[in-house]
Amino acid sequence: MRTRPSPLTLVAVTVVLALGVAGTATAAKVIDGKDLKAGSVSSKQLKNGTVKKQDLATSVVAELGKPGPAGPSGPQGPAGPQGPATVPTVKVTKPGNVNLSPNVSTQVAVQPVPVATYLTTATVVLASTTTGIGSCTLEVDGTVIDEAQFDFETGGGRTTFTLVGVFDGSPVKSPAVSCEVPGPGVASDLSLTSMTVTD
Repeated sequence: MRTRPSPLTLVAVTVVLALGVAGTATAAKVIDGKDLKAGSVSSKQLKNGTVKKQDLATSVVAELGKPGPAGPSGPQGPAGPQGPATVPTVKVTKPGNVNLSPNVSTQVAVQPVPVATYLTTATVVLASTTTGIGSCTLEVDGTVIDEAQFDFETGGGRTTFTLVGVFDGSPVKSPAVSCEVPGPGVASDLSLTSMTVTD
């Protein structure tokens, strides 16, 4: 003998069937990437901080950290003050001998220099064959700026003079060394150097 389901049971079965159909319909409406139109998702739809490095294309990752293109050059700054003109050291050397007559002042070296203020030094070896006073002077256009003397003993001898002076070479001037001996003699190994100095 068959038993007929009660009306309450029929209602419950109907509800269960309805929910099952509804669930299937909802699942069928889930959207994946294939359903998205290109360009339809923008930054506005993305949650901040959710995109990770592994989500980016390899070409994009390769560009990370690279410096951008150089910007335009800025305006040129003002020119600095003009520095002082430099004048090279002027030097003349004479390793050989300059023959000297007795008691006659003889110019043994001269060197014109450009306009500037100079510290000039000169060294010279002076030899005489007779007794008496020998001397050498450092001059600038005829003006003595340093002088040294030596008393040669009997039979003469030799000595080395060092002369030093400062002068303003404006206009162009020519420092020179002149020497004198009491008897026949020579001046040798002469060096005349003028170096510029600043205030």
